[in-house]
Amino acid sequence: MAAAAGIIIPGIIHFWNRKQSKILKIGSISLLTQSYKQQAKSLQLQERLLLLLRCLLILLIALLLSHPVWEEQPDAAKRKGWVMMEKQGLQETYARFKPVIDSLIMKENEFHYFDAGFEKQNLKTILKNKKDSFSHNNASYWSLLTSLDQQVPATLPVYLFTTNSLKSFTGDRPKVAVNLQWYTYTSGDSVSEWLAKTYLTTADSIRLITAASNPSGTAYFFRDAPFASQNTMNYTIQTGDNISVSYKGQQPVTVDTTTLKITIFTDKYPNDAAYVKAAFEAIRQYSKRKINVSLVNNYAEIPLHQDWVFWLSDQPVPAIDAGNIFMYEKGKAEIVGSSILTESEDYNYNPTALYKRILYQPYSTRHLKTIWQDGFGDPLLDLEKARVPVYHFFSRFDPSWNDLAWNDAFPGMMYNLIRGTQHQIAILDNRIIAERQLQPIFSADNKFLSKKKLVITHDLSEAFLLAALLVFFIERTISFKTKMEKTNA
Repeated sequence: MAAAAGIIIPGIIHFWNRKQSKILKIGSISLLTQSYKQQAKSLQLQERLLLLLRCLLILLIALLLSHPVWEEQPDAAKRKGWVMMEKQGLQETYARFKPVIDSLIMKENEFHYFDAGFEKQNLKTILKNKKDSFSHNNASYWSLLTSLDQQVPATLPVYLFTTNSLKSFTGDRPKVAVNLQWYTYTSGDSVSEWLAKTYLTTADSIRLITAASNPSGTAYFFRDAPFASQNTMNYTIQTGDNISVSYKGQQPVTVDTTTLKITIFTDKYPNDAAYVKAAFEAIRQYSKRKINVSLVNNYAEIPLHQDWVFWLSDQPVPAIDAGNIFMYEKGKAEIVGSSILTESEDYNYNPTALYKRILYQPYSTRHLKTIWQDGFGDPLLDLEKARVPVYHFFSRFDPSWNDLAWNDAFPGMMYNLIRGTQHQIAILDNRIIAERQLQPIFSADNKFLSKKKLVITHDLSEAFLLAALLVFFIERTISFKTKMEKTNA
């Protein structure tokens, strides 16, 4: 709007160009008096009009640069609700809830995509022309609801129709103030299988870990396939520079032929190291994975290119050539009466007793993820996502600290830690969310009443541009006419 100050320029030019009167001696003015007065009066009016038009033109350009809008608040009594569906699988969603959706549309509720931007569309036109797309939408329902909460008033009815697929619910459950009615269904294509991981075993066979997902959960199975049987009904083994396996015609998965190299630095905790090594021996026997475990008590003896280094020491960790580092966290020990909980529910049915732990101090500068925690919710094993992943353990493997060494679940907990992420295909994950977890947290405080009201915004830039062009055309026309009159005079 500072550009509006430019209106002083036409005023300065107008007064600067005013000429002083001159006396012209002539014989007689009897025939010129009336014509001269009219022409002088006409020129004065046109110059003032030009001044106003030029000031107005500058104001219009200044307003155009400020992107003018007109905000309209619809009458709350006349305002209808929103009917919302995803672009993906829209035809199937509509078929599932056709009577309800048709009834809402007949009552003049607006249709909006449940997608970024919440675009308004004509549902009848879409249903005629748009075919279903089943490509997975990466946007989380929770994040979309958070955005929706910022765009609609608390009193606006929102009718949302989606699947109850668990893969669409990622992140934290939001707290919203939305008048929401959410209808969900289980998609018809609800069973899938894929090859999650494959590696070379100690018996030189190929272990295939397959996953089967349905609405109730995802289960993993393994089978060992010898090189001799390279083709079966379900999988095909492709040999060459890189061995790969194609499962039921899906994208081939490269076979991991490497040996997992693990070094345990014992320092003052040789008994702890023995328990950890025993867990890895059990893992090797169960998984038939190629695993090489070394024990050292001098950090200079740690071999290069290790996949894992377990630093069972209170000393600071030096520069180590390792893919992952598991370290004892140093600090004040405290006695607790709790248990160890992991990310996987498989081992929570037989919780591990926790007797002592290092006092947890939050790190504001580290990007951490909790892997294990105690019964109070405090982190017990944190993953620091740095150049080399570092696992900070706020306890010890000694039986006086916890019962990890005596728990049958200990090898499984360590196996989940070192095996890495399974080859997960998100679009094939068909688990559904539990009904009690489906809804967001609805706000019951003053936020529900003080949310901004729904405002419809109309962009006026085009109108101001047309007005500026019209004023410019009128100004040029009058300016040309004034110039011609002065010339004739």
